[in-house]
Amino acid sequence: FGLQYALLTPFVLELGVPVRWASIIWLGGPITGMVVQPFVGRLSDGRSSVRRGENGSGGFMHVVTKRFGRRRPFLALGGCVLLLAQLLVGNSADLGHLLGDGITDALRIRAVLIFTLGFWLLDASNNAIWVVSKSLTADIVPEAQWPEAFSYSTAATGLGLALGYVLGGVHWSPRLPWLKTTACNDVGGCADLRFAFLLACVSCVLANLCTLLVGKESGASRGSNSQSHSHQPEGDAHTPLLEGECRAWKVVKQNQALSSAYLVTLLAWLGWISLQMYQTEFVAKEVFQGSPDQTSPLNKAYVEGVHAASRALVINALLMTLTTYAIPKAIRSMGKANLWCLATLFTALLLAASLAIRKTHAKDGASLWLALLGPVYGVQQTIPFLVVSEEAPKELLGELNGYLNVALCIPQLLVSLLGGAVISIVGSDTLLFGLGAVCDLVAAGICMKFLHR
Repeated sequence: FGLQYALLTPFVLELGVPVRWASIIWLGGPITGMVVQPFVGRLSDGRSSVRRGENGSGGFMHVVTKRFGRRRPFLALGGCVLLLAQLLVGNSADLGHLLGDGITDALRIRAVLIFTLGFWLLDASNNAIWVVSKSLTADIVPEAQWPEAFSYSTAATGLGLALGYVLGGVHWSPRLPWLKTTACNDVGGCADLRFAFLLACVSCVLANLCTLLVGKESGASRGSNSQSHSHQPEGDAHTPLLEGECRAWKVVKQNQALSSAYLVTLLAWLGWISLQMYQTEFVAKEVFQGSPDQTSPLNKAYVEGVHAASRALVINALLMTLTTYAIPKAIRSMGKANLWCLATLFTALLLAASLAIRKTHAKDGASLWLALLGPVYGVQQTIPFLVVSEEAPKELLGELNGYLNVALCIPQLLVSLLGGAVISIVGSDTLLFGLGAVCDLVAAGICMKFLHR
């Protein structure tokens, strides 16, 4: 995620994709998220659309989950796809050149296609890992410790983001000249990006192995015979698809806390998605006044801006990690709704501040702006999952966590479809940030009115 947020929009612009089309590539996130997370969450709940046979066997997946637990097989599969995706993204320029792209082509179409495939697989695998890991946390941690568990999970996310931003902000190629190839060299930071993704592959393998080995599910959370399903009739855990979907949505409709959490998440993420797509491009182009065109004399300033943003995002992630440890105490002293509301209001203020930063071209101000977004992002990554875990029936936890991601994906879909065109017409990323600030204000009001009850 750290490399994705920090580097991939600038990189795809350097491959020749016009800015109005760059956001289309981000459609992989919402499309795969809206499909993958609810589906994988449902399967990891042990609620497939295939009913068990008379002998109690539900096929291959039933055998696998009965032996290894409900969640971990999906973590393993997601990790394998994530590894492939990182290799495709990091080596897209070389693979495109191998298939016929010219070094001086204005648009390296083959590299763009390979990059897009890798990007979409990256989002799909991240989505699968995300929903399963959140549900696994609720499965294996006692309910009284959920505030700490989800806060520490967010802290780990912050450390991962920091590592990704560090890797994205380092000039690797001067120290490791063997990284440079004909199609991927110092120009535009291509070789640096490729090596960063190679290191991310190693990190991915180690992190998934650690989770798979340490996060062992108890017998109560394994398969369809879990204690959480003991009150259901035999075979009910394997409900038909539409019947299961209707039941999940009925729970959301009847539970005000759940429906409010989804709505606040949807509105708040209109701002966060705009930031994640364009924060680095905003700093590189509008603050450092650089150009993504590799033949332009302003490209050097653009690359400097990308690296400056990556360094600021390291501080962002570290602040997110540090403040996350205080979230359990803050929840107990002021409540989830108040904390979430204050964080959303502060996010709106920071998004609006981008207008002043653009006007003054304040490089240090841009770095401070990016850094201060870290703590409030930590709250946004913690509270919604805590609310869902507390309110959702155990047998629907994975699926309802998946629907929480659907609430996140809807704004991502909108920004992906319209964001590039808006920026191209207006000539600035700040309009999207300003719209995000307005949505945050509305989200804060909903948070106080409904969740506070």
